[in-house]
Amino acid sequence: MRPSRGGRRPPGVLASAGVTDWAAEQRAVYEDYLARRGGAERRPVKIRWWTARAGRSADVMGVLARLWSGKRARQGGEQVFVALYEASDPVGARPFLVVPAADRTFTEASGRATATVVGRAEPGGALVIETRQGEVLPAQPPGEPGDDAPSWSEVGAGDAGSG
Repeated sequence: MRPSRGGRRPPGVLASAGVTDWAAEQRAVYEDYLARRGGAERRPVKIRWWTARAGRSADVMGVLARLWSGKRARQGGEQVFVALYEASDPVGARPFLVVPAADRTFTEASGRATATVVGRAEPGGALVIETRQGEVLPAQPPGEPGDDAPSWSEVGAGDAGSG
């Protein structure tokens, strides 16, 4: 996979050994979340999501995330990406994290909302994003935002409400 314009790997791309470790941690975080076991960090955030052509097929966690959510895969190799911003970020702020999300996570192809992230909101971190539309699960490890990640905006991307 080729690096983005900034020389970084595309969002959510780690070495294969890292992906295996991440998948195990992600599974544990999600199981704890479903069982309502506390302990994971909870943090209010703003999110923007968009749909783009996927650079690669979904990995094992992507398939499991679709099964857990009960949502069907998008046609045509599309991938949903979710950019996370600090809850206090102003218009124009860059995201601190991009999460390749499970297919059909949102009903709209793009939008924005307030949410709560549960877990490690960092590159390679295991997490769940709570929104009014439901939970958002990573299909691949979260990564640093690339040059193409959108800045925070209060208009133009729809508003799905708070999480």
